[in-house]
Amino acid sequence: MHIGIIGAGIGGLTLAQALYGKNIKVTVYDCDSSPLNTGGYRLHISEQALNSIRKVLPSHFYHALRSSGTGRETSQHFSIIDHKGKTKLKFLATAEDEDLLMIGRKPLRKILAEGLETVLRWGIEFSHYEEVDSGVIIHFQMVKVRKLTS
Repeated sequence: MHIGIIGAGIGGLTLAQALYGKNIKVTVYDCDSSPLNTGGYRLHISEQALNSIRKVLPSHFYHALRSSGTGRETSQHFSIIDHKGKTKLKFLATAEDEDLLMIGRKPLRKILAEGLETVLRWGIEFSHYEEVDSGVIIHFQMVKVRKLTS
């Protein structure tokens, strides 16, 4: 069996690590050009997600994530303000006993991609898939390359 995973975010990379760790053939495709070429802000990883990561991945992944992020102590209060300094939305602290992790997308992706270098395909944009009798055919956007001359 060969599993194709579309997207090298937290879900795709965690799934790939879990399958790869069980010696299941896997390939991960992502439209970004590298694991460090991602946009967006830090992610809030919930207690449930952390427990899932602990269950399916070797412990060094969990420890690397913990050492690269921050816990609930940095998310006691969070406000969104407008250009005039007026508070538009305010979040209060989570439950005292809730475990959580705040981590940037780049370190998260770098950690979860560790050891998967041979199965990651960067710069490939998914188009659609097709079910056939023998499995699934994954289609990707075609990128036209044009040589520029002076």
